[in-house]
Amino acid sequence: MILGAYSSPPAYWDGGHRFDEDGINALFLSSGRVDSALIAKARAQGAATYAEFATFRGDYLLEKYPDVAPIGRDGLPIPKTKRFLGACPSAPQLLLDKTAALRKLVREQPVAGVWLDYLQFHCDFELPDPPLDQSCFCDRCLARFERDTGLVPHGRTTAEKAAWLLSNVADSWTEWKCGVIAGFAAAARCILDEERTGTKLGVFSCPWTDDEYGGALRRIVAEDVDRLHVVIDVFSPMVYQAKCGRPPEWVGHYTRWLVDRVAALNARRQRAVEVWPIVEAEGASPAELETILRGALDGGATGVMFYALPHVARDAEKLAVVRRVYRSHAAA
Repeated sequence: MILGAYSSPPAYWDGGHRFDEDGINALFLSSGRVDSALIAKARAQGAATYAEFATFRGDYLLEKYPDVAPIGRDGLPIPKTKRFLGACPSAPQLLLDKTAALRKLVREQPVAGVWLDYLQFHCDFELPDPPLDQSCFCDRCLARFERDTGLVPHGRTTAEKAAWLLSNVADSWTEWKCGVIAGFAAAARCILDEERTGTKLGVFSCPWTDDEYGGALRRIVAEDVDRLHVVIDVFSPMVYQAKCGRPPEWVGHYTRWLVDRVAALNARRQRAVEVWPIVEAEGASPAELETILRGALDGGATGVMFYALPHVARDAEKLAVVRRVYRSHAAA
């Protein structure tokens, strides 16, 4: 049972807390914050370290890669939401740099796993009413689609080609997008296997069922559970109830749906892919946090983590909830 915390731990440690006392056995944090000393200190307190690895989030990349903004169906760059902009998954220098950085991380740091974040086509799904923008219709993606499928988008302008694709070969466009995303995950799997055998590969995934928003999990986000299941070890849905405008009980309901979905694939393919949701502590009261954590675990997940560790470290009531829930499950 993985009982995890997300985010850098100095504030938690500075407060005199220890992972082994609070029942935490897994630490998840940004790859840029991982170093050997942190891994060793976490291990001494009974916690393995997992690195989050950002992939296609564009708002932090535009200065270095000016052409990475995803192109919408009107032929123009999609505007950033208040908190998020995706990235074109066909930008060659970005792909080269990301794969090199992943290889360097796994080669140099003995992390227990790597969790791919923003492994998607542009979509800010952490909203109650998420915009469902189709993307990316840049020249690179259109050329890649034509090369991979043999289908030639009709039209003179980008907008005309996008309209033709969505009107005439929408299913092929969706399948191609899902293949691009699964292809990056497969490349990451190869890197992990080459550099550090046994390292787990996870993905922080969109918390939608197959049918929500008209099938937008595949159609917009391009996350295909069936395809990703072939190459990853763990799905970690981002069941952020406050950001997504959902009740606390939704966490348990969604976890059960995904657990059952993955279990069916496991049985058919003889794989042991797991589900470890990441839940939102910052937007919850202490009582809601207990409902959320227990909902994820009672929903059949073999792990859970909360976001974020510094916030919980400052809130004695929430830390007490984490300690109570985690220690009870560790003892079970």
